[in-house]
Order: sequence, then structure tokens, then C-alpha cells
Amino acid sequence: MTDSDRPKFLLGVGCQKAGTSWLYDYLKRHKQVFLPSPKELHVFDAVFRADMFSEFYYRWQLQHASRGLKHKLKSKFFSVQPMQADLRAADLVRMIDDPSVYVDYFRNMSAGHHVVGEITPSYAALSRENFAEVQDLLSPHFDMRVVLLLRDPVQRAFSAVRHFRRVNAQRFPHTLSGDDNALFERMFDTAYVWERANYPRIIEDLEAAFGAKNVHIEFFERLFNEEAVSRLCAFLGIEQKAAAFDKIVNASPRPIELGDDLRARAEKAYSDIYEYCFDRFPEAKLRDVWLR
Repeated sequence: MTDSDRPKFLLGVGCQKAGTSWLYDYLKRHKQVFLPSPKELHVFDAVFRADMFSEFYYRWQLQHASRGLKHKLKSKFFSVQPMQADLRAADLVRMIDDPSVYVDYFRNMSAGHHVVGEITPSYAALSRENFAEVQDLLSPHFDMRVVLLLRDPVQRAFSAVRHFRRVNAQRFPHTLSGDDNALFERMFDTAYVWERANYPRIIEDLEAAFGAKNVHIEFFERLFNEEAVSRLCAFLGIEQKAAAFDKIVNASPRPIELGDDLRARAEKAYSDIYEYCFDRFPEAKLRDVWLR
């Protein structure tokens, strides 16, 4: 079977807080594309990076156990239900336990669609070897297409830290004390931020595993316009549809206000990332956009 005969598989790997929710919303409504619900499946991060992301596996297990108990109380018989477009926690547990279930699910959903796939930003933390295993798993069945969205490293990291506070405030009230700047000062060089923001490593690992021609890189700062959508649709081989550029999806609750001194310190810490991107993507004029 040639690449042209196989459905394309979109693997959205991040980066977190760089426009992936808007991208998901746009593609989810496209008739030629199938993306499941929820947006982030957290299969490969749970499989390969349990040191950072095992929480997702246990979250799906807990939800599955809770719902399974309710189902058993209502019915005398309990059996595995077929997977639908909207995935349940039980489905995600099965995918993590056996990735062939993941493959079969998307093969079934590819009927009538040019592109199937998923977008989980924490996949950016996977290694080159992990990406190669994903490629080996999926490429016999799909023509692989990887999408990576990048953003000013410091602004992305600050938004990610604020997101971390928002979703974990009840779990870690003392750890997350202080204002946003104080929290960012404690976290900007931690693994939680760094593993998802080391653009040189992420790009080179993706291109080594999937091939450079199969990796599409776009920037948050220029994502919301016709030219960016045209490039994306051409890469995926789908028709360009009207996009809601003014639609805000999963945004932080208030404008980002990072202190100048702290930003300067973070820019220095991320200097290798900035210089790599400036040299790698001169046409994007990132120095003017990111350091203005």
C-alpha cells in the first residue's frame, strides 16, 4: 500500500499553550478530518514517560472504575463496549495497556476521512526513541503527518505555569502559593516546563523519527491568519475552510503580565532555544516578534 492509498495520521505533539486548542477546534469541525473527543488522549506520554505523565493513566483508571461500578449496579452483565468517536476513560486505559487498540480505533475511524489523528501537547516531552516507536506503530497503516506549534519560549512557559496553577490549585494550594511571577520564578527551569519547551531537541527528534518532510512547524504568533491555515491544509492534503480567527480557545483567564527583570532572566536561560529558532527559521523573523 502506497502513501497515497493510506489515510493520513495527524499527530499533534504541542507545544503546550501554543495554540493547539484552537487548532483542534478548527480541524474538529472539518468534514475531511476525524479527531476524537477528548482533545488530549495522553496515550504515548503515559506509555513512554510514566516518570512525568503517569497521572493520566491513573486518572483514566479512576474514572473507568467509577463509571464501571455504576454500570454494574444498573446491569446484570458487564462487557467491553465498542469504541465510539467520543472516547471513554475505559477506552483510554485499554489504549495505554495495549497500543494496538489505539491503532485499530483510528483505522476504524478513517473510513470516510482523509485525515485522522489526535493532538496531545505533552507528547513534545517524548524522546527520539519514543517517537521512532510511535512511527513504527502507526506508519504501516497511515501516512504520518506531525504538527508542532511553537511560541515565544518565555511567553509560552509563563502561560504554561499559569495553566498549571489553574488546574492544580485545589491539589497543591501551598506549593502554588504566591503570585504568577513568583510561581514562574520557581518553575521556569523545572522539568515540567523545560521538557515541553526545548525546541531544538523536540524538532531534531521529530525529524529524525518521522522525516523532515512529514513535520509541519508553525508559530503561535502567526497562526491566526489565512496564510498559516493554507500552509496547514496543504500539508494535510485537505480543503481550506473558513477559520474563526477571533475565537479564543482555552485561554488564560487574564492578560499575561511578566515582570521585565524576570523575563530577562528567563530569556537568558532559554537563550540557546531563541538562537536556534532565529537561525533555523529566518523567514519567520522571530527575533523581531519574540524579542520586541
